[in-house]
Amino acid sequence: MNHRVITAGMLAAGIMMAGLIGGIRMRQDHIEPEIITENCPRIYRDSMKDSELLEGIRAVDDVDGDLSDQVFIGDISKIGDKDYVFVTYVVIDHSNNVAQETIRMDYEA
Repeated sequence: MNHRVITAGMLAAGIMMAGLIGGIRMRQDHIEPEIITENCPRIYRDSMKDSELLEGIRAVDDVDGDLSDQVFIGDISKIGDKDYVFVTYVVIDHSNNVAQETIRMDYEA
């Protein structure tokens, strides 16, 4: 009889724990932030600093709100001798959801 009571108690505790973990998981933020680039620079020069490239860039998240100060440059790619570059902006919210946006900019040497 004691084994049945202990087994039933352990089973009930396991079910409660699984429900608790599932509930917590469902409430977590799984949506990446949005990077808004409509006011970013459109011309890239080799002498530009990251701070210049970040001017006008905004990022918002449905849970964390304004993340604009968390945006960073993930990559700058110039392909061959083309007259443009690709700049990739990245932001990570407080739940580690990552968003990135790549913009084509005219290149000036």
